[in-house]
Amino acid sequence: LDEGTHPEIILNMYSKCGAPYDVMRLFRSIPKSRKLGDFTRSSVLRSSMTICKELSASRDASALRALIDDLRTSSIRPDLPLWNYFLNEFARLVSLRDTMKMYRLMQEDGVMPDSRTLTPIVSAAKNADRDDLIELREILSTSQVQMDTILESSIIGLYLKHGALDTPVDTSTLTHPMPWNLLIASSATSDPEHGLVLLKEMMAKGIVPTIPTWTAVLGICRTLTSLTKLIEVKDMISRTPHIRDPFLIGQLINTLAECGDTSIYQDLFDSLSIEERQNPKVAAAMINSLGLAGESHKAVQLYKWVTNSTCPTDHLAGAVLNACSHGGLVDEAKHIYNSLKRPGFNLKMVHHNAMMDVLCRAKRLDEAEAIANTIQGDEITWMILLSGCAFARDASRAERIAEKAFKMNPRNQAAIYVQLSNILAKEKRFDDAVRVRNQMNKSGIKKIPGKVWVEVDGKITEFIVSDTRHPRNQDIRQVLHRLFDQMYKEGWKHDHDAVRRSFESGEAEQVHLCEHAEKLAIGYALLESPEESPIKLVNNLRVCDDCHSATKMISKLTNRVIKVRDANRWHIFKKGECSCNDYF
Repeated sequence: LDEGTHPEIILNMYSKCGAPYDVMRLFRSIPKSRKLGDFTRSSVLRSSMTICKELSASRDASALRALIDDLRTSSIRPDLPLWNYFLNEFARLVSLRDTMKMYRLMQEDGVMPDSRTLTPIVSAAKNADRDDLIELREILSTSQVQMDTILESSIIGLYLKHGALDTPVDTSTLTHPMPWNLLIASSATSDPEHGLVLLKEMMAKGIVPTIPTWTAVLGICRTLTSLTKLIEVKDMISRTPHIRDPFLIGQLINTLAECGDTSIYQDLFDSLSIEERQNPKVAAAMINSLGLAGESHKAVQLYKWVTNSTCPTDHLAGAVLNACSHGGLVDEAKHIYNSLKRPGFNLKMVHHNAMMDVLCRAKRLDEAEAIANTIQGDEITWMILLSGCAFARDASRAERIAEKAFKMNPRNQAAIYVQLSNILAKEKRFDDAVRVRNQMNKSGIKKIPGKVWVEVDGKITEFIVSDTRHPRNQDIRQVLHRLFDQMYKEGWKHDHDAVRRSFESGEAEQVHLCEHAEKLAIGYALLESPEESPIKLVNNLRVCDDCHSATKMISKLTNRVIKVRDANRWHIFKKGECSCNDYF
């Protein structure tokens, strides 16, 4: 620039003409010692945001970082709104670790964060590793930011998902609920019982639990699947004003449903005012819970009652379509799905996938696949279709769908391999099933092991297939041996479609089926619990056809109510019948 040139005039002209790159090029040529006017400063900051947005859209993280560095070393230092904007765009492109490095630079510049600063950092943590999550916990605990309930609850959800942050923390210095909430949430998977101890320690210090605190605690109750613990927590919540919060009521209903007590969550819902019951968050939770319990018709009725006075929300629509799926209500689901195709409601992928699940469970795969092709589905879409192939025993379609699922879902290929292998085995194509399993092993992918937990006298006991670890192992097998002899005499037969590999003899195949974890858990419960008392199990996978059939017969012969929560829903077995009506 010539000595007599006024660069600010030209810079501001570029800004008015919508030329952000020219603004920044000229800005870099201005000596840092030169004092710039407010209008020029505004032009530079506005241009920086525009360029930031464009670099984010083109996924150029290195250029975005260079832009930030330029501003940090210039006469115009980024203020908080600009830092928040940068962090929001930067977090979309890089890992949590790199996002936190950027946050540390902001701190070095003396800029204090607010809740909008933390939101993108939390969003970047979805696939973070343990060390990064520990560092994030330190940032969140020391930020002194006043967070809103939604942000804090999303943070709690993050740590409930990942957990296992078993680094020691000195709780004597903690005086705010936020760090306590993080500690409680991060104990959910590593040591859930300790999370409840932390809650009591927190309250003993006079620190009042917040809604995110209860969110974390309810997450622990879901991990423990202990109704006893949950009822204790429910009583604690009921003594606070939070019991009237729709978000928390919905979470409490969902947790009660997941822990298997229909009467308690129904009583809770019935105790609410009409206004509270019609709240979309509360109603969606109740509809979801009814669906899990096999009360699909009630779920649809509740949805219609609520939407008579309010417009359907995403959560309401998703909950009722899922409830229809659990009950096989195809016509009702199609009517609701089509009614949502109207101005004012935007059908999302979750709704399309839910409708596809309804069709797949009804073995109407052509209709489901037509929806998938229309919406250009995501990874969940193709997994639903693959599951539909299992329901319909359509192995040839399954092989084709699996190829699409592999392309769409590179992070969860184990589920695809296992599902395809099971479909092939069900059709007695054992060689092909072994080939698929071998491919999975060569890829270094491991199947999630099946586990079943049973609660007796408030104590949780775990079983796996062919488990011999329990001290009363021989007694458990004697109970099952006598029980199966009685079942065979009654004419009950194994469902051999549940066999996933070939055996040398039918007798060996039968012994294998009797060794499933769910049957061992039931044998233990029959041995240890009072006669005719209910039995509750949690299965981390979908219940197999043979265990489902066997549990129906066991409930009849022992006069026991047996509640089984598998990966999809509750099965309540009573007098030889199941609440799912064999639709699972």
